[in-house]
Amino acid sequence: MRFSVILALPLVGCTGNVTLADTGNGVIGGSDSGNGFGTDTAPSITLVAPTDPVQVHVSLTGTVSDTEQTAETLIVEVTSDVQGRLIQLYPDADGSWSWSGDLQTGSHHLTATVRDTQGKSSSAEAVVEVTSQDHAPTCQIDSPKDGATYPSGSTEHFAGSASDEDGDEVRLLWSSNVSGGIFEGTEYDYRLPDGQHTITVTGDDLNGGTCTDSVQITVGS
Repeated sequence: MRFSVILALPLVGCTGNVTLADTGNGVIGGSDSGNGFGTDTAPSITLVAPTDPVQVHVSLTGTVSDTEQTAETLIVEVTSDVQGRLIQLYPDADGSWSWSGDLQTGSHHLTATVRDTQGKSSSAEAVVEVTSQDHAPTCQIDSPKDGATYPSGSTEHFAGSASDEDGDEVRLLWSSNVSGGIFEGTEYDYRLPDGQHTITVTGDDLNGGTCTDSVQITVGS
């Protein structure tokens, strides 16, 4: 006996019905009157920052959205063409996300990719030029001491030190508001004229970082 059974079933996750028919010969055929079996659209991602292509400390912020699942269940991955994967994270419930970090000096092509649980993904890109960060050096006058008094015609001993977090060599320049430039270096003996002197040392790491220190001394009565 030949017979046919037709079932029209609603599909979860898509519009329309799926129709299954048994024509009696053991073969079941089907058709979908909607948009397919579990059709999933790709999530979207937008980069809000960076807006400045030249940065020392890189910060990325953006938003994601998806029509099939909540934002906090999506996965965002940030990669650099220089350093590879930087981070993988979950967005906040409102779809916002952020990442910040220090990258190697040079040009980086950054890609932020959002992926849903079905494997669909979208990407947004940004190019940043990372510059090296220069820390200012520190310097101090060890001699003479602030407020020191010296007799007329005496020779004053000048000594100072400097350090730099980046390991740069620091050049020290000494001067007096009365005598002008005195010397360059860390230690020197020099005879100042009588008067009230403000002794200043200026440090320069030759990369744009500077430091200063000063003391006031009196020579003569």
